[in-house]
Amino acid sequence: HGTRYERQSAIRALGVADSPSARRRIGSLLSRGPDDLEPELHLDVLLAARKIGDGSTAPELDRVETWLSGQPHGDLQFALVGGDPERGGRIVREHASAQCLRCHRVDGFGGEAGPVLDGVALREDRSYLLQSLIDPSAVLVEGFGEASAMPPMHEILRPDEIRDVIAYLATLDEVSVPGH
Repeated sequence: HGTRYERQSAIRALGVADSPSARRRIGSLLSRGPDDLEPELHLDVLLAARKIGDGSTAPELDRVETWLSGQPHGDLQFALVGGDPERGGRIVREHASAQCLRCHRVDGFGGEAGPVLDGVALREDRSYLLQSLIDPSAVLVEGFGEASAMPPMHEILRPDEIRDVIAYLATLDEVSVPGH
């Protein structure tokens, strides 16, 4: 019960609890199919399973294929739902390793080496945003070279941080007008 963020936090807490009942609960959540578990909780369950060492049922989240397929929960791309746009905005603006604004511009701030992110929610869907973060060279934006200089973000950000960044980018539905 509780808000989505409270449920996500509770599941993450189970992943660090050192008890047989916590492991059983995570196992129970993992065994549910995509229709029996809210999509917003899938990633949290997978992360908790990894923390308790249940490698037999938790996929390897460092593999691009896992992110893009959303396995083991059918074709659900688990990073597309459940993110916190506020946290995602802080990551885009402040994350010391990702340094998104070094190359990208949002609301008049940032670099020009990468595409402007203002209005990206009008131009692209969440699946495209996920692919751009995980495999930046898969689809190149015209005018920005023949190869992406952006590193794959799954090598820098935690899976829940990627989910939050996608949630934030999905809110950028206004195009910034220079000088305003």
